[in-house]
Amino acid sequence: MARKRAVDSIKKYFDIFIILKSGIPGHRRRVEEYFSYGMHGIYFKTDAIDYSGEQLKIMNFATELFFRGWVFAGTQNNKTKIKQLLSQKIIPVPSESDPKIIAYIKSSQSFKEISPRLKTVPLLDRAQCDYSLADRIRMKMLLETMNLRQKLMVKNVDDSFGSSGL
Repeated sequence: MARKRAVDSIKKYFDIFIILKSGIPGHRRRVEEYFSYGMHGIYFKTDAIDYSGEQLKIMNFATELFFRGWVFAGTQNNKTKIKQLLSQKIIPVPSESDPKIIAYIKSSQSFKEISPRLKTVPLLDRAQCDYSLADRIRMKMLLETMNLRQKLMVKNVDDSFGSSGL
């Protein structure tokens, strides 16, 4: 509960996107727990060369919970692995900031389907960008939409447990 209170405090005072950096958990319940904290996205940081089938299932489950385009996974600069992650709606984060690999990711049709309206992508675009007033309004609307969606989903689960006596 301390993590949830910390996230709530951050959201109360700052209008920022919160992305949790975590290893790939052993079970889907942990992803649900992260979502219930109020995180906007999740970054599965790992040094693994390949993901196991179970790890891919857990990351794929995260794409169902979190807003589209806000599930990230660490990857070596391997184009085959990058394609695999993009096909599962997971944004690959190269192990080294290589402009060619980042351009390859952003030019991919799968990437365009995952994140069609974002001007910049967290964890890929590390350089500061200039934002217009319209961009800032869009980001604020996206942030509020994500917060509302998260609150409604968690509230529905809490109500369901409450009505069943759990």
